[in-house]
Amino acid sequence: MTDFTKFIKRVIILLVIVIILLLIINQLYIKIILEKQRLPRNQRQFIEYKTNNDLKVIVIGDSLPAFAVNPAYLNNSFNLATPAENFEQMYYKVKWLVNNEPDIEIYVIQYNYHSFNYYRIKPYYFTTYWKNFMSYDELSYAKDSPKSTIFFEVLIPVIGKGEEIVKYIRDWKDLRDPKRKRWLTTKIENGWINDDTVFPEDQENTTKVAENRVYNQFSNYPIVREEVYTEIFFDTLKLLKDNNKKVVLIQYPLTDEYLTALERDINIHEEYKEIDERIESFDYKILDYMELFRYNQTLFVDSDHLNFRGAEIFTKKLSKDISKK
Repeated sequence: MTDFTKFIKRVIILLVIVIILLLIINQLYIKIILEKQRLPRNQRQFIEYKTNNDLKVIVIGDSLPAFAVNPAYLNNSFNLATPAENFEQMYYKVKWLVNNEPDIEIYVIQYNYHSFNYYRIKPYYFTTYWKNFMSYDELSYAKDSPKSTIFFEVLIPVIGKGEEIVKYIRDWKDLRDPKRKRWLTTKIENGWINDDTVFPEDQENTTKVAENRVYNQFSNYPIVREEVYTEIFFDTLKLLKDNNKKVVLIQYPLTDEYLTALERDINIHEEYKEIDERIESFDYKILDYMELFRYNQTLFVDSDHLNFRGAEIFTKKLSKDISKK
């Protein structure tokens, strides 16, 4: 055996060992970390629910509906909203649902103004989740990555997740930190995020939290809505109208601190007047609940997310209002 042949043999053995180790680490990542994340848990519950129940109502949007709509009080519904979901992701999800779940009759669509802005970091971070609703071509376009990269991200999701693994290990080292414990132990029920946190009553702190939230969501101010998201939003409405689906557009509850911070610099109703008028052309109604609990922060987790008490009260009202439409 020549030296070159021995070298090739060692390289092959080394590659086999590396691949085996990678596959082992990948399986550990899937079982210990990935499957415990909110999006994969939501998807597993969705599959289980639609398999065993008569699914007629679907809730779509970002973390606001994910926290606000408890399907226990909305008949035949599932909450498919996920944190940080933007209008582009919503379009792909709705497109998949229309094509694959024809029995869904009512689409509860989020219509809060911040959703028209691009401020999310890595919106398609969980490639394995979005592959449930998008083709490789669509994911490749959305992530601006080659299809081969998307394929390997789906096949071996641990790739590129070093920072997440470090964060997970760090969080397990100190479960006494409420923020870290919340990340690890969030309860999800039929897609709804069940959070029993109550927004603190420290006025200075709550105001700061709200101001930071608004600043982050409208960081492109004075541009208060991105044209590309505006058109994608209306593409979604058109898709649903073309397929004869009932659409309920929801503006979710916000705290006084959030609304005060928002109204300080932006005439929000004037800025979105044009969009409201375009929505009317679809003959869709907007259910505006933004001020429903404005002065009751005990119903909120933070400046713009309802806790489990707020979700129960809100969903009961939503259910009645939908039945009137």
